[in-house]
Amino acid sequence: MPSRIRDEFHTALRAAANTDAWTVLDGNTVRWTETLPTPGWVSPRQWPEPQYKRHLFITATSGQPIVRIASAPWVEARDHFVPLRRALELVRNPRSAFTQPAITPEARPA
Repeated sequence: MPSRIRDEFHTALRAAANTDAWTVLDGNTVRWTETLPTPGWVSPRQWPEPQYKRHLFITATSGQPIVRIASAPWVEARDHFVPLRRALELVRNPRSAFTQPAITPEARPA
């Protein structure tokens, strides 16, 4: 089964790379970006612009994919090794990276 999921992941990643929604950064990494209005609670010293961008990066590796979630310029970006199934979900629905955990509790190492 992992081989089928890996094939689906790579197929979805290649398809995403051919859309305007994703940007290819190198041969293994793609970036999805969304522009949002800056929340009112953010201090102008933290972010003076009326809008900000959040980013999702997905890097295909020979092992588990690496996902970087940069939810806002005033929040530190975080990297996660994710199971192939979760990486496939993120390619198909990148907004879910910001509303659901990057990795599910059952996928975390014990």
